[in-house]
Formats: sequence, structure tokens, C-alpha cells
Amino acid sequence: MLHLSKAINWFEIIKRGLLAALFLLILSFPVYGDSGLEITSIEGGFDGVHKVNGWVPFVITVKNYGEDFTGDIQVISDSYGYEFKSAYSMPFNVAKGGEKQVTIVAPVNRTRASVDVQIIQNNKVIKEQKYYFKKSLNPNTLFIGVLTDDASGLRYLSGGDFSSQNMPIQSEMAALNEKTFPSNEKVLENFNILLINNFDMSTLSSEKKELLVQWVEKGGLLVVGTGPNSKKVLNALPEELKMVDVAPTVELSSFLAFEDYTGKEMTSGGVRMPVSMLNVKKGSILLQQEDIPLITSTQFGKGFVSFFAFDAGLEPFSSWDAGNQAVWQKLVYSTIAPYFRGDELNSKIEYSFYHAMNNALRYIPSIETPSLILLILIIGSFIIIVGPVNYLVLKKRDKREWSWITIPAIVLVFSIGMYIVGFGTRFSTAVASIVSIIEYKDDSKSIDVSAHTGLFNPKRGTVRIKTSKDVDVDFTANPYTSYYYGGPQEERDKKIISKFILGDQPEVEFYDKGIWDFSSFIMKKKVAFSDSIDNSVVISNNVLKGSIKNNTGFKIEDAFIVMGNSFAKIGDIERAQTIEIDQPLENVYNGNNDYYGLMNKIFGQDVYQPVIARDDKSRLNQQRRLIFEYYSMTNRLNTSSTSTPILFGWNDADLQFDVIVNEKDVKKYYQNMIVIPMDLNFVKGETVQLPYGFLKGTVEYTEGNASANADIYNPGAVSIEGVGNAVFKFNIPSQIKVEAFTLNWHSMDMKMQGNFKLLLYNFAKDQWEEMTSFYHVDNSIVSEYISRQNEIRVMFNVESEAASGVPSKGFHGWINCPDIELEGVIR
Repeated sequence: MLHLSKAINWFEIIKRGLLAALFLLILSFPVYGDSGLEITSIEGGFDGVHKVNGWVPFVITVKNYGEDFTGDIQVISDSYGYEFKSAYSMPFNVAKGGEKQVTIVAPVNRTRASVDVQIIQNNKVIKEQKYYFKKSLNPNTLFIGVLTDDASGLRYLSGGDFSSQNMPIQSEMAALNEKTFPSNEKVLENFNILLINNFDMSTLSSEKKELLVQWVEKGGLLVVGTGPNSKKVLNALPEELKMVDVAPTVELSSFLAFEDYTGKEMTSGGVRMPVSMLNVKKGSILLQQEDIPLITSTQFGKGFVSFFAFDAGLEPFSSWDAGNQAVWQKLVYSTIAPYFRGDELNSKIEYSFYHAMNNALRYIPSIETPSLILLILIIGSFIIIVGPVNYLVLKKRDKREWSWITIPAIVLVFSIGMYIVGFGTRFSTAVASIVSIIEYKDDSKSIDVSAHTGLFNPKRGTVRIKTSKDVDVDFTANPYTSYYYGGPQEERDKKIISKFILGDQPEVEFYDKGIWDFSSFIMKKKVAFSDSIDNSVVISNNVLKGSIKNNTGFKIEDAFIVMGNSFAKIGDIERAQTIEIDQPLENVYNGNNDYYGLMNKIFGQDVYQPVIARDDKSRLNQQRRLIFEYYSMTNRLNTSSTSTPILFGWNDADLQFDVIVNEKDVKKYYQNMIVIPMDLNFVKGETVQLPYGFLKGTVEYTEGNASANADIYNPGAVSIEGVGNAVFKFNIPSQIKVEAFTLNWHSMDMKMQGNFKLLLYNFAKDQWEEMTSFYHVDNSIVSEYISRQNEIRVMFNVESEAASGVPSKGFHGWINCPDIELEGVIR
């Protein structure tokens, strides 16, 4: 009996084991939910790499093993500030048995980041999968996108050192092709540099080429490698970017120019370097050997286009240990370095000054209230009727006991009347404050208008915003949009506060918004005009002369012209009116790049009055100052060596930007800033005086512990820690024969510390000469300090190392380029 019991026990054990094995076997097969959908792959960023605070493409592939599916697919990522999450969603459908690939772009704000990918139907999560990035790049990384058919010889671009004394900056490269090259402006902004090398540009779509041009205009550095593969690179390069013509290649066997340029020896092992003969149509030559240009540079908008006469991925350049990176360092320092500070190279620099626009958007004009006389008449009538009149009428009819009926009735009638009178003074729908920047370009009959929009909704709950199809809208542009949720931390970690619906007509949903909560976004669209802008001015004896024709289609109010740190007020210009100007320039100089002093002169300082003391006119003036501050501060990073006269003006015309909130139109208030660049004409024989701020100095080179790594409030500045030199230069228009100039070197750091010398280069004697911080050179000796290229050079020189705790030795701080005031005669 005991043996039988043991046999039964063993049988049970074996049976349970077989059942468990069968269960595990079943689990090993794919199991799909009711939808039959499977997320088969997710590709994030650039081969799994992303830049923190950058926008990232997610390529998602979905297989459908079930019936036809229609719903949404979305990426869930951290919102600005990391406290909550936002969904980036788009409509999604896939046929039975089909496979579909979609691309969603979303911001990623964390290191060691991950996102959730969800498929949604009827507000229910059907399928969800998490994606983890392979690598997160610091926002200060110099990110180089390489458009190439062969990236094997360009790996040296990763790991380059572009650090300053104050900020470590390393380079990282990402290989791109015609498919992975970004088709989204925000994604392309991840890159500080783009290199096109050994790539057939005819395979890149026209839309992506247009995006490339815009990226350079906004401040990027485009480098084009030529050499033996020049034809396939240049033949389909956008015409705007073709700064050179290319002749057949020759071979270099000597590399002295490269070695002198970098200070590093190039050992080629007998390998010759094929180089193209570049005919430079536009720009300057940074490096040449004998009569062969090797590296060129041309400013394009706020960015630069540089051409290499060689293929950057071929021997002997690709294996030149430390030398190839040194070439790139010199190129960066001579182009984008004056305003390069990590991720602030791209348009995120605007975020540093968005507070000004953020405040401007909160301006809503006062609503017209009923007149005081009308209110006095209504209140007086009420007192008389509810009192004496009511009493006398009831007394005459001997019905004084009815007063408990007549008094409430009179109160009700007057209350209804007061409500009707006051109804027009309240907002019953959402209100939009729209600040449009209308920036004209030369010879253009259509422009892109940017409309920054602040929205206030009078109801709490979900706010759904959309615009018309002709508008390109960015609902994520404002980093200052705030959100408050007082729930427990575990709920906050999961809470989705907004949903951005991507597609042909983007929409956004903000959840749990309070009454009159502020939301903002940017709209853009093209506006056509009947005539292009053609205005010009001349400067003679510090007087601005010229003509302005207003063919914008709008009245221009309170116009003024800015040139460097000087301005002239023009006044109103009616539509289609031509006015002649003859205005003295008012100069503002309290130090280098004194934008705030300039704004105080133009707009006054009444902005500092208490808000309650301001009327509509002063509040409008404050709004305009904030708009001008935002524009001028975000555009001062342009490293152009010569300023351009710019006409600014205002109007409140309706630009027909449709804004729909919860399926209803909103009340819109416009304030438009008109920006028109003007030509500066030079009349032969005329005397010209260029004021402070008009000619902008640039960093030519640095030595020792000095580095061109600018403070965003002082573009073009140099950081020095101890011993080092910073050389600045001024490029003077070739039409001007200089008769005298004054240098004013103003820096708070210079006043506080340092053992340094200020030097001016004497081209006639080929030597540096000491100067003071305020230094005037008159007509008798001025020619000695002007180069054949019409340049002036100055140096900030520090020779003594700093002792610990002794600020008088050495130097530690930021040095700005001096300001220059110049007099001359037009040749």
C-alpha cells in the first residue's frame, strides 16, 4: 500500500511538470491583444543617440495581425521642467495584415532617457512599449551631422576638444544620409555643424535642401568637402550656398600651409592630397598654399558656409593625428565661436530672452467702460424711483402695502439694465494677444510673418487650440509656459498635462487649465506684397538723409531707424507715402553693446512706473519696448562685421491669423512690429561719420588661456583665465578712406582687476603699440593703423600669471571687443 502511494505521488509530480512545461511552451509564442497590433521596432534619435533638450525623431514600425485598425499613435515624454509629461500624437491606421512606419518628433529633456510609445483607440491604450536611448549628449556638445556616403574616414570628428576655461565642450558626430537627414526644423537644430562630404546631393529632396538653407541662415556652420568627389557634392547644392566654383583637382605633396595653420606636423607617408582648385566667388580665404585656396569662409545670414578644397574623409587628412581636429578648431573659432556657447548656437538662444516676449504677450488693451455720466444717471434714477416715486405712487393708489412687491421689481429691472450696460465690458470668449514680427528681406515680395500668441481662456478645464491650414504653428515654442498640479508626487510623475496632435493641421490640448490661465504658441505664414522694399539712406556729418517709401500695405506708426548704438526718430508714415528724412543721429554710449541704454532713449523710462499708474498709452509703449528688446537681443548674435540701418515701426492691423479654441473663434488683439533693413549708400567725396556700435569687431584669434566663448549678453567676448591674448579686428567698408578713429574699450572686469596691456597694431611699422582704454588716432598718423584690406587690429594682452588670491596679477574675466567711432571720406 505504501509503494502504491509513492507511485501515485511520483505520477502527480511528473504530470504537474509536464503541464508546467506545456504552459511555458505556450507562453513562448507571441501573444497579441484584441487589436492584433505589434510594435515591431522603434528607432530613436540618431542611431540611438540624442542631445538633451533637443527634439528627437522616433521612427516606429507597427505590424497588424488583426482587423483593420484606426486610432492614434503617440510618444509620451517629459514636459518642460520634467514635472509632468506631454503626449505627441498623430492619427494612425493600418490595414489587416499590413505593416506601417510612422515618424513622430518629440523633445527629450533628460539624460539616461526613455519614452513610452502608445497606440490609442477610443481613449484606451491598446499597445504600449518603452524605448531606451543608447547615449545622451550634454547640451554643450558640439554636435556635427555628416551627410556622406562613407563615414568611415570621418570618425575623428567625435571626441574633439572645443572647451574654454569656463565650459568643457566635446564634439560628437552623427552619420546622415538622404533618409535620415532631418525633415523637421527642430530636429535639425540639434546640430551645430553640418558637413557635406562625398555625398550625392541630387538624392536629397528639395524640401530638405530648403531646410538646410534656413538652418545656415539661422546660425549654423555648413562645411562642404570637395576634392575628387566635388562634382556629386556641388552639382545639386542649393544655389544660395554655392560660394565657389570648382576647377579640376591637383595633388599636394607638401603640407606646409596646414602645418603652419595648426602648429602640428603632417606625416603623409608619401600619400598625396587631391585638392580642387576653388574659385572663390564670395567670402574670404582662411587657408591657402601658394595660389591654391584650401579653406574658405562666407557669412550667410547669421551662419557661415565654408568650403574645403579636399575630401575631409580621405588620406592623409583623415589620419592626421590631432592635426585634423586642430583644423576644425580653427574653423570654429574663426566663424561661429564668437557666439558659440554650447547648445545656445541654435535658435534656443531665443529662450534666454523669451521672458521679454512672454511679458509682451500678457498685454491686453483696456475695455471701453460705460461713461461716468451714464452710471450717475442710472444710479440717481434708481434712488429716485425706488424711493420717492415708488412711495408717492403707492400712496396715491392707497396701496403702500404693495411695496414689498414693487421694490424687488424695481431692483430687478435696474439690475437687468445694469447687466445689459456692463455686458460689453466682459470677455465671454477666449482672448488672444498676438505680437507679429514682420521682417522684410531685400528684393522680396513675400515674407514669413512670425506671430507670437498669448491665449487667455475664461473657462477652466480642457483647452483645445487649432489654427487654419495655411498657418504653420508651433505649440511648444514658449519655455515659460507654467503649469501647476498639487497632487501627490506619484501622480505627478504619470500625469499628462498636454497633448500635441501632429499632422497637416496641428492642434494642442491642455488639460486641467484654470480660469484665465496663460498659454502661448507661435504661428507663421507667408504674406504677399505688391512691391518689394527699396529704401536707402546716407550718413553725412552724423546726419541721416534719404527717402522712405511705405509700400508695405500698412500704416507705419512711431517709426525710428537704428544704426549700431545710434538712432533717429522718424514718426508716422502713411500707407503708400514717400517721405524724405534729414535727421541727426542720436548716439547712445555707456559701454559696449549698450542695448538697454538705447531702449531707454527710444522708449523712455516710464516703464518703471507702478502698473496702476500707467494709462493705455504708456502700457502700449511698455509692450513695444519688450517686443523690441526680444528682437534686438535675439538678433544681436549676428557676427556681421558691419551694421545695417534698420527701420522699425508699428501697427495693429489684423493679419488674419485664425485661432480657434474649443471650436470657437477668439477675440484677437494685434501689435505688429515692422522691421525693414535699409541700404547704406556711399556718395563719393562725402564726409561720413560712423557712430559707436555701427562697426562690430570680431575675434580674429586667441592665445594662451584665452578663448572665444562668448557670454550670451556680450556676443564676441573672450574669456581669459590667467595669461593669454585676444586679438580683435574691425573690417571697414572698402569705400571709406579713414581719416580718424576713436577706440573706447569699456569693461567692468578691466576696472576691477588684472595686469594687462591694450595694444593697437601699427601696419606701417609691423608692430604692436600700447594704447589707453580711450584712444584717439587723428588724420596725421591714421594711415599707419589701417591695413591694405582696410582693417584695424587691437589686442588685449596679459603676460603675468595670477598669484592665488592676488587679483592684480594676471587676469580673470570676460573681455569685450572695444567700440569704435570712425570718420572718413567716401572714395
